[in-house]
Amino acid sequence: AASPGAMAAAPPPPPAALAACQVCFEDVRTRLELPELRTGNGDVLRRTDCMHPICRDCMGSYVRSRVEEQRVWDLRCPAVGCKTLIYEQDVRRLATAGAIPEALSARFAELRSRDCSVRLKEFEEAFTRTLAPEDIALLRRLSQVKRCPRCSVAIERSRGCNSFYCICGHHFNYEAAPSIVGGDIKHFSRVIALAERMEITVQQAQVLGDVKTYTKAMKLASAVGLPVEEMHALQKRANAGDEEA
Repeated sequence: AASPGAMAAAPPPPPAALAACQVCFEDVRTRLELPELRTGNGDVLRRTDCMHPICRDCMGSYVRSRVEEQRVWDLRCPAVGCKTLIYEQDVRRLATAGAIPEALSARFAELRSRDCSVRLKEFEEAFTRTLAPEDIALLRRLSQVKRCPRCSVAIERSRGCNSFYCICGHHFNYEAAPSIVGGDIKHFSRVIALAERMEITVQQAQVLGDVKTYTKAMKLASAVGLPVEEMHALQKRANAGDEEA
């Protein structure tokens, strides 16, 4: 028996009330945490968890519906008005937790990559027409932008070394990655300059080469009395190391 004057032990605190899911209105027992998210380079993708009470099952159903609709960009927490973005890493964690199948997570990544590729292809179709000055300016800017070799998302480096991490988590060499326009064409900026100078399409300028080579061919053609096209072809062969040219 307790001795006289001994204080009785304090009763345990009542269990904390569970918040209701804002989608299904059931108690939230598990939720997908959305903590601060950074790339391997330290770029902040998400600063903090919005903490909205969305149960993990409802989050999984939400992601599933977006994948089925093939709307995998601008995916945000389903709480009304929330701007917190959901990334591929979050979807993978949903799959790991069993809220969605692994195949759905893979499909999510596949659709994001495909969407980027389609958008880039649509832009490259502009190469078949003569571009306005504002289009040329945009093209020059985009020629410095790379695309992730894994998911094809456009990436522009502001500073730092070539060791780069995409938002999808892929690690790659930034300098060696393909540009979003011009592909692997070396000195694509010269092709753009040629298209602007001659008021031709970028596609035509790609066939001719860069403005430096074409300008030199024009001068030589005038000096020796050959057609510019013939001299330009010889100039390109010479640049490629053809001694006979």
